[in-house]
Amino acid sequence: MSSVDEQIWFRRLQADGPVLLLALVAAFGVFVWSFRNYEPPPSRANVLQQSYDERVRALTARAEERPFDAFIWSDIGRSAGKRHPWPNALDEWIEKAPPRLIRDHAGDGLVAYYAAWGLRDAGHPHHATAAFNYAVARIDDFERDHPHALTFMHHHARGFALTELGDLERAVIDIRLMDRKLAEADIDDNLYFREIWIQARMYRLAEQPFAAARTLAVGMARAAALPPERSDLVPLKWAQVHAEFRQLPPPPPANQINASPQLAREQAETIELCAKTARLTDQLPANLVRASRRSALAWTLASVGADQQAAALWGLALTDAQTTFAEYVPLSVSHLYDLACFHALAGDRDSALDFWERAIAAGYNTDVHAARDRDLELIHDHPRFLAGLEEIRFQREINLHSVLIDGKRGL
Repeated sequence: MSSVDEQIWFRRLQADGPVLLLALVAAFGVFVWSFRNYEPPPSRANVLQQSYDERVRALTARAEERPFDAFIWSDIGRSAGKRHPWPNALDEWIEKAPPRLIRDHAGDGLVAYYAAWGLRDAGHPHHATAAFNYAVARIDDFERDHPHALTFMHHHARGFALTELGDLERAVIDIRLMDRKLAEADIDDNLYFREIWIQARMYRLAEQPFAAARTLAVGMARAAALPPERSDLVPLKWAQVHAEFRQLPPPPPANQINASPQLAREQAETIELCAKTARLTDQLPANLVRASRRSALAWTLASVGADQQAAALWGLALTDAQTTFAEYVPLSVSHLYDLACFHALAGDRDSALDFWERAIAAGYNTDVHAARDRDLELIHDHPRFLAGLEEIRFQREINLHSVLIDGKRGL
């Protein structure tokens, strides 16, 4: 730049400088004003909090109308337990809940119980223990103030909380009271079957397997008596029953059962209930629904030491399965595995092994499940079964190796 140009530029800056400075000050002022009034977009945490608040508000309104609906209490408690640390989960809900709901139904005790599960699911076992203890204490207070007002839900919550806390002797008292109150409660079938299943789990966790079997037998008897238009409730519940029985321990010897009046009574009640349910089940068409029901009944009888009656029902379940699968050509992997299970339960070891090997040849590959499946206990220690597990693992390694090689080729 020449000296003349510099002089021209300097003179222009002298003339226009105040205007430029004023423009810069104005721009800075606009920036400051806009920053002070800037509202950032809502964060994901704010959105989640808002949706949580709306969800709890809606659930609380429903709970006020239906105070004995366990599904509502479970949703409120688990949502609070997963969203907030203890005891904030309970404190926040109490601020939102109508006072009458808490006062009349020990609402905070129930929510504390379900919040404990939410805390446990969220990976906070110590907070969950505190919530279980609080739930027990609040329901105790409610019972002291209202001796005859406890419902099956209160006994459910306190019994399960006591089981989690290791007070099994007191837990069994609540479970038995829950049993009595549940029989008297006017509730829909869906909630009834849910509570029956939970009660059986509570008995099992409280080391009362015969009482668990009798409870499930009560539920199966009611399920079998449902009219056809209500049969949509049954399949899931029978599957739950079947899964629960696989976790029950083997029954004690017959002489020990006969020496215990309580075990003998629970065994007799279970056998009677299963016989009643079996007669209703006989009226169904021969298909997998009837086979699964008969299998569940057989598991019930086996869990209380009624082995002969169980074997007879497993034989009938096998016949139903064979009749059903005769319509399928060729048999699928799941059909072959199911037939292996039914043959094993019916005591036919050779046929069970044959179908086990056919299932593997057709592509069955869940070795961990099969090794734990109590339906296949008859063949678990047989060399052919163990060889099948090794074949599944070998094929998995081959498939994994092929995938790795193909991946390297694609690079």
